[in-house]
Amino acid sequence: MSDARSADGPEQRLEEEVDELEERLDRLDDHIEDAEHKAEARREEANPAETLAGDWDETRGDPGHGQDPKGAVDR
Repeated sequence: MSDARSADGPEQRLEEEVDELEERLDRLDDHIEDAEHKAEARREEANPAETLAGDWDETRGDPGHGQDPKGAVDR
């Protein structure tokens, strides 16, 4: 009878709970990793500075650009 109790005893239940918790932690790690990847993708999409700024360095000084383009202010 002690064999039957040991199979369903506190040690067995504890081992089962440990296994279940490890599985839950693995799934949680997967969810966290997925969320981090999605957050990184959203940060890249939300950072329009590079796409909006474009090549402004290369166009500086062209007619009509700058704070006071020619012909904008009558003197």
